[in-house]
Amino acid sequence: DEADRELGVSYSDAVYRIDVTVTDDGAGKLSAAYEMKNTYDTSGLPIADPPVIGDNIAVITNQYHLDSTKIGPLGDKVYTDNGDNGLTMGMFSFKIKPLTANAPIPTDGAGDPLVQEGEYYYTTNAGDGSIAFDQIEFTQQHEGETYVYEISEDIPEAATADNGYTVAGMKYDPRVYYAHVSVSKETAAGGAAVKATIVYRESAELDSAIVDVPNNRMKFENSYTPDPAKLEGENAIRGQKTLSGRDWSNDEFEFALTAANEAAVDGLAADTEV
Repeated sequence: DEADRELGVSYSDAVYRIDVTVTDDGAGKLSAAYEMKNTYDTSGLPIADPPVIGDNIAVITNQYHLDSTKIGPLGDKVYTDNGDNGLTMGMFSFKIKPLTANAPIPTDGAGDPLVQEGEYYYTTNAGDGSIAFDQIEFTQQHEGETYVYEISEDIPEAATADNGYTVAGMKYDPRVYYAHVSVSKETAAGGAAVKATIVYRESAELDSAIVDVPNNRMKFENSYTPDPAKLEGENAIRGQKTLSGRDWSNDEFEFALTAANEAAVDGLAADTEV
């Protein structure tokens, strides 16, 4: 929790995953072993190919600096899958643009700038939907200033208000956030420490209204709804009626299509004849 963080301390957002395997030897004894992987780096960005930690020791590194601090906008992708297109790592892209002249830029865990295209810096969602723009470093020279950043989802050009921001069944989120980062100094153990605070506002104007962002985590909502499939025309369900011994008259026989398994029940909405 940001409120519980000590001034002057840079915290790690690294995450490690532990996979435990339990084995039964068939003689009444269970044994357990685990493998540790580093899934998020120190800045909270997902690692595409998490490395196995050979010595099974999770390393959490903190740094103490009175003359600088790091902070980065965070968010979550809220995704609704109405088909068979589940959320995966890197499925959506997000962009951040400094609007204030000489504003510090977001960097990755190694201190290098994030991927840049034009004025924007980019990141993607983690497998659990979390979003991190890494950490932006603010120093004593930034004290007393407020820096504004524009943040939004990177949506396809074809996704417009006219089509409800929907392309190929995917509905994108057009909202734009304005993160205002105010830099100050406050008393901490050892002296005065640089502090950076993020507040979200309705626009880039410094006096614009504050926007309520729960837990200071932006939310981008997407939903996927594929077009329904229809068995019609050449693909319609067909049959052939054969009657031996006499001719038949029109409409003499009736035929029914009923749901025979759960998938069909879902498709027909109810287990009834149609």
